[in-house]
Amino acid sequence: MFRKTVSLTGFLSFALLLLTSAVLYYEPQGRVAYWADWRFMGLSKDQWDALHLSLGILFLLSGLVHIWYNWKSVTNYMRNRARELIVLTPPLVAALAVTLYFTFGALFGLPGVQQLLDFSAWLKNGHVATYGNPPYGHAELSSLDEFAKNMGIDSGAALDALKARGIKAAPETPLKDIAKEAGKSPQDVYATIRAALGGDPFEALPIRPPEGTGMMTLAEICNSYGLPQATATERLRMAGVETDAGMPFRELAEKNGMNPKTLYDILRTGKRQ
Repeated sequence: MFRKTVSLTGFLSFALLLLTSAVLYYEPQGRVAYWADWRFMGLSKDQWDALHLSLGILFLLSGLVHIWYNWKSVTNYMRNRARELIVLTPPLVAALAVTLYFTFGALFGLPGVQQLLDFSAWLKNGHVATYGNPPYGHAELSSLDEFAKNMGIDSGAALDALKARGIKAAPETPLKDIAKEAGKSPQDVYATIRAALGGDPFEALPIRPPEGTGMMTLAEICNSYGLPQATATERLRMAGVETDAGMPFRELAEKNGMNPKTLYDILRTGKRQ
């Protein structure tokens, strides 16, 4: 009974690990997931991470017990035709070679393994265009007062804007808690404040370009921050910048002989500093 339970536990935990591994391979980076309150199948990034860890531990424990119960079968794999015990049998050497290749492939970017990692990074970067970027690292953890100061917004005006739309808030409350109470994402809370305060939407861009901006195209940046692309293109053109909406921001800056920060400042302010 116990032996069968161990085997089935190992099988079920492995099957679920396949699912959690696929989700972790695809899920957005933390800064994006927390800012947009990203969820898959109703679960947040933290919940998927916790599932993967707990199931991994369960699979490890059941695997160790399974090996202990089947140690005789394991040693049989390391015997030759004369039934002599040989540690480095051809199957073990092959298995060891494959395992070491994937291990060192992840560390040193070996062919095949690096492509798998690059594809995951490409998927994760794609989430930035879909869900948007926080204005700075872990902005959702800042209190409303701190967030307003970092964004150059009047704290009282931000508080009034939220209360006017029925969102409970206090200056000392973290943005993520305000969002959770309102059933929104931190990104939605910021969008609510920005929409209420009005003004030039380009000047509402974060003062410092958020992480990952250089990999985004102009079209993706406009989509992420709700900016009219035609206006963005014209804004840059008037400042003497040759634009290409499909080119990554870093490459666009290099094409115009400037660094990405300078190009970002032109987009935000409409002029060269």
